[in-house]
Formats: sequence, C-alpha cells, structure tokens
Amino acid sequence: APQLSPPPIPAFRSAKHPSELEKVLKASVAKRGAVCPKIPILVKIHPDFPDKELKEVCHVIKASGIDGIIVAAPSAQRPDTLDTKEKNSHEFGGLSGAPMKKISQDALTKVYKYTDGQIPLIGVGGISNGKDAYERVRAGASLVQMYTGLAYEGPYAVPRIKWEMESLAKGDGFATIQEAVGADVKGSMGGSSGGDRELSHRFSTWWFSPDGGSS
Repeated sequence: APQLSPPPIPAFRSAKHPSELEKVLKASVAKRGAVCPKIPILVKIHPDFPDKELKEVCHVIKASGIDGIIVAAPSAQRPDTLDTKEKNSHEFGGLSGAPMKKISQDALTKVYKYTDGQIPLIGVGGISNGKDAYERVRAGASLVQMYTGLAYEGPYAVPRIKWEMESLAKGDGFATIQEAVGADVKGSMGGSSGGDRELSHRFSTWWFSPDGGSS
C-alpha cells in the first residue's frame, strides 16, 4: 500500500504535487495489472491535509483506479485531550492510539464525501471497542483496522468488537453492518451514492479470498 504520510515536520506536511501523485499511482496500477492483477492496491493517507489539498488527493486517487483508501496514518497534531503534563506530549512524531480517534474520524468523513462514497475506505486510528468501530462505519468505512487497541487487549478484542458492532447496527434498524456504511454522511451528500453495497462486497471478496483474488 503506498503511504501518503510525510514526516511530522511542518514544512513537509503538504501533499505532493497532484501530477506527481497521479504518476506514482497510475504506475502502481499498471504494474499491478501486469504482475498480480488480483491484488488490491490501497493508499494510506494522513489526517493533517488542509481541506483543499485533501480534495485534490481524493480526486487523484479516485481517478487512478486505486482500490481503497486507509484513513488515517498517524497525525502530527496534538489535540487538547492529551495530558500536557506528560513530558513527551509536545515532542515531534506521529500520534496514534486513543488520542487519534476524533482526528481520524473527521478525516474519514471528509474522504467519504470527497470520493462520493465510491471507493472502499478502511478506518483506523483510536479504535478500541465496538462503538468506535461502528462510528467509523457510519462515517464511511467499509472495513476497520486496529493497532494500539489490539496490542493492549489481544486477539479476543476482535470477537467482542464484532458483537458490539452488530448490536449497535441492529439497534439502529440495520439488518447488516454493511447497510450502515456512510449513514452519518449520506444526508449531506444528497442521499446514498448507490455503490456502497457493490464496492464493499467486491473489496471484502478481495480481502478475504484465499488466493487474494476477486470473483
């Protein structure tokens, strides 16, 4: 997965020129087509882009034929929720874990809007329970990832989170979790894009197929 995540230094936080990004992604797609056409390509982006640059990045990714976007990589932001008494709280570096939750979710919502709900999104950053994961789904994620939460709780966190997500989805009147994808965003987009179900199914098939391919 190409990672569009510059170093956590202010001078390097802006996006690469859209034409350069376009060249890299198109070359990646072309190479994939020649070598391993059944393997999806994902782009991982950081959440610190200004809105204008994020729109440009999403436009380039959508036009490139990339299969999905991971939102988001660690952030250089230092939110108010951090314990400022900790001596390391103001150091440079990528922020991850629980303090990333709102930052990552806000970025996910924007990316879902800017891609018109037409590209599968993977929500990551600050997910530690079913409520966190379900909120990402409602914000536009077709899949979610855990890092810090999984490190603290171990593999038993996965079935617990799945059960909690299913319970929350049923409580909201959804027959499946998939039906909740983008539910909090679609109203501001003028309704469903109509492509969520097909995209989610196609991407899940890619992701879980034993041979790594799509049907």
